[in-house]
Amino acid sequence: MRKQTFVILVMTLLLLLLCACTPKDGPSTTAPATQTTNSSTVADEQTQIVETQAILEESTSADSATSVPPENSEISFTKAEIVALFNAAANKVKREKPGYVFTTKSNANEKNIVLPDNIPFRSAISKFIASKINETSKEPVTADKGANHNGFPVKEQTWASKLDPSALKNATCVDKGDFYEIELKFKNEKLTALPNIPEQTAHGKAFSVLLDKEFRASFGGFEANLLVIKVSVENTKFEPEYKDSTIKCKVDKAGNMQTATYYLNTASYVEMDANAGNKNFVLDIQMEYSVTDEYVFN
Repeated sequence: MRKQTFVILVMTLLLLLLCACTPKDGPSTTAPATQTTNSSTVADEQTQIVETQAILEESTSADSATSVPPENSEISFTKAEIVALFNAAANKVKREKPGYVFTTKSNANEKNIVLPDNIPFRSAISKFIASKINETSKEPVTADKGANHNGFPVKEQTWASKLDPSALKNATCVDKGDFYEIELKFKNEKLTALPNIPEQTAHGKAFSVLLDKEFRASFGGFEANLLVIKVSVENTKFEPEYKDSTIKCKVDKAGNMQTATYYLNTASYVEMDANAGNKNFVLDIQMEYSVTDEYVFN
């Protein structure tokens, strides 16, 4: 969601609150939606980048990972071997800069956007928010061979993946003859705050997750005039939960990535302190949205 859209949204919510509510003396708050307080510990430990193609050998490991070659032979790849192959291929993209065509699509459903109970026209506003999130989908973008590949996950990093097998609930690798078809299914990961650096989280070791500094730079707060009322808003909380995220890719037998699809699904709880006409409010919003990034390499 763009900053301008976010500001318009918050201003609209405040106007509706001022019209609908008679605040008591001192700060008044809307009832926040029920929020689970269980949170996962943010991992600080970094995994070593695998710079060479993993050798996939016959294994009897009980890890949740399977391979079904075209000949349907009894070969099994461990989860660790599949992750090693993915890490090597992804990091090779950053290192060798092969060039790619990139498309991104955002998806939000108004039913998954929850606003405070005392906001009028909640359904219409939820629909507005969803439409603005979905507008962020873009036409294909081309990165030339040898050009800057900082936009490829993980963005703005010299590496592409430090993924650890422990982040996955399942990994599969199918031998298609000329290439391997890999699918990585991530465990859900709930945080109490946005990370400061990507590898502080399990998802951030492979996905371009939203960082705290990026959120605060774009949506950290603002001041404006709403009709004749001075308004100030400060974002005080952003709790993300990454749910049912996946990465799918094709890697040829030389370890080159041919295609990749990154699906990152995020459920967020956002809380804002607002002051309008010397009246204090707490605005809380819950929303779930996904971003699908697709890469086709030259």
